[in-house]
Amino acid sequence: MSHFEFILTGNLTPDVEERSKQLLNDNNKYYIPYVIHKYIDEDIGEDKKNRTIIVHSHLNISDFLLKKFVNCGLELRVYWKQQIAI
Repeated sequence: MSHFEFILTGNLTPDVEERSKQLLNDNNKYYIPYVIHKYIDEDIGEDKKNRTIIVHSHLNISDFLLKKFVNCGLELRVYWKQQIAI
């Protein structure tokens, strides 16, 4: 099945933490056509962490994610994944 893959990466700040929690709560509370595939925090130095959120959806929700994480300094990469039959 074909789908979009959205990868949000950037430094973990209190603002990013709050908006990430909102994204998780929205997924549990409302029907939104996406699935949070991975949610990773990595240590990159003293008192610094990097957050990566990977989201899958059959719709292009890049505008939704950009609006959700506006002015957070996160990088958004979008991929179209398509299954190829052999």
